[in-house]
Amino acid sequence: MDLTSLKRWTGVFLGILSAILIGSAAARAFVEMSGLTGWPAFITDFTLYAAVLFALLALYERIFRFGFFRFGPS
Repeated sequence: MDLTSLKRWTGVFLGILSAILIGSAAARAFVEMSGLTGWPAFITDFTLYAAVLFALLALYERIFRFGFFRFGPS
């Protein structure tokens, strides 16, 4: 594996990891601020997490021109 390929995959890994961490933190913060508990909190947390995760991946794809899941035009 050459250095360029290693840099690219490192960027992909860090991009996905940061999207996961930011999405989780943002969803959890919203649920805690809203005061939801039980199953409504779970549904809200999961839905917001998924929305933020995919939004960040789409944003990273546009900025870094790398297709995580091939959002948008190639």
